[in-house]
Amino acid sequence: CSCLIGLSPAVVGLTVGAIGTSLPDALVSFDVARRGEGTMAVANVFGSNIFDVLFALGLPWAISTAINGKPIVVQTSDLGSGIIA
Repeated sequence: CSCLIGLSPAVVGLTVGAIGTSLPDALVSFDVARRGEGTMAVANVFGSNIFDVLFALGLPWAISTAINGKPIVVQTSDLGSGIIA
């Protein structure tokens, strides 16, 4: 899939992961905001982002590092073009 659109697998993986962890929270925030609870929607955005960074990204990396005994290396050369594009 990534080779067909000219993106690296790392960029596609990060994008799919971001959508998968953020879409449910975004739908809940839209629903709560539609009900007039704007403060709760903002709190949900902050809480979900903190959770995603600490657990959805950090926990699997920590477990992998603990099991394999070596850190995860992320190729950052492709990420800049994916963010800009």
